Amino acid sequence: MKRDGDGALPEVGPWAEKKYDHLKTYVTMFSTGMRKKWPTRVYVDLFAGAGKAAIEGTSRVVPSSALIALSVRHPFDRYVFCEKDTPNLAALRARVRVVAPDADVRFVPGDCNAQVENLLAELPSAGARDALTFCFVDPFGLSDLKFATIRSLARGRRVDFLALVPSHMDATRNEVRLTASSEPILDDFLGARDWRSRWETMGRKPGRPTFGLFVVDEFGRSMEGLGYLRSEPREAAPVDARRRPLYHLAFFSKNPRGSDFWKKTKRSASKQGELFED
Repeated sequence: MKRDGDGALPEVGPWAEKKYDHLKTYVTMFSTGMRKKWPTRVYVDLFAGAGKAAIEGTSRVVPSSALIALSVRHPFDRYVFCEKDTPNLAALRARVRVVAPDADVRFVPGDCNAQVENLLAELPSAGARDALTFCFVDPFGLSDLKFATIRSLARGRRVDFLALVPSHMDATRNEVRLTASSEPILDDFLGARDWRSRWETMGRKPGRPTFGLFVVDEFGRSMEGLGYLRSEPREAAPVDARRRPLYHLAFFSKNPRGSDFWKKTKRSASKQGELFED
């Protein structure tokens, strides 16, 4: 891991800039479009990182999700950053002090799945009618996120989610291990076990999707079970590296307005996609 004057600088592949571009476009639209409709707007980052990242193979350093959200023209009323890596969290604290010293920022150290109660303590109370929350979910792999965490955050609150689903870099690559009946990783990620029967049924049909796309669809099914609008795999934003699929960014809202924002985000980001080809 690299470092600068503020501390840790995690290295990421060039394709991460596509992810950051989608996030920047959406949070800018969200924070501006919702500022007069909701008295309280909250940004939550379950894997907040260090605030900056170094692009592998280059000398470039870019803002990552937390600093992107802090830098919007119309800031959120509160920011909640969860990060389990101690050096990353220390660097994030230092960078927040520089970039947004007056922002209402709450830090939650530790694994987001183990810190649900502490996360909930920093959010508007369940049933609050004047608060809207946007949550960015950026796990490294399937084992880093349990759907129970999403379920707890969404219960009784107005929360939109932008989630990275490790469709190909993890799911497709590890299909044999993940589909074993004794392996709970995908059960936990999807919050269900009945996906196996649907995958087995698809396996007997021609033209079935890749296992990665199937996982994207199943995640959407799980979100639909929480009352979110159904999001098909084609509505997620794929992120590739050298034309190899890596993962999908999937958006979920209970309001069609949020889905409209996401469609505009994808159109805007796609126009800049060639800038990030490696």
